[in-house]
Amino acid sequence: MKFSFLPTRKRSAKAGRNALFTLTFYRHNDQWVFDDDRRDIAVEPLVCGADDVFDVLSGRDQDPAIDRCTVNFSATPIPGHEVHASFQKPEYGGSVYTTTDMTGDAPFEFWLCPALFAYFDRAPQDLYVQKVRSWSA
Repeated sequence: MKFSFLPTRKRSAKAGRNALFTLTFYRHNDQWVFDDDRRDIAVEPLVCGADDVFDVLSGRDQDPAIDRCTVNFSATPIPGHEVHASFQKPEYGGSVYTTTDMTGDAPFEFWLCPALFAYFDRAPQDLYVQKVRSWSA
């Protein structure tokens, strides 16, 4: 007899793809960067406004000593997320997003490089980011 405490569900053709991802970003040569060995990504920088979003999210805008930050991110809402960004357009192989979570009412525009496609087949309409922890090493 088989017992299960959680309902079972059929795995889709995309089984194995996570819905929620976790990355730790760190400062390198005055930039926020990340590594993901499983996806063959090393020292990938945040640029074109994404670095500014990360300064606010991590708290570095208030405490310049912060140089590490771990986040969860997803195309679906995460309880307690700090940033909700909306897709605007493709640009230079990457994707332009806007968020009002940093600026109140005025949308803040930023660009995510093609490394986004290591996590999603196409640019999600919505991105949700939750800070797990930030600190100085």
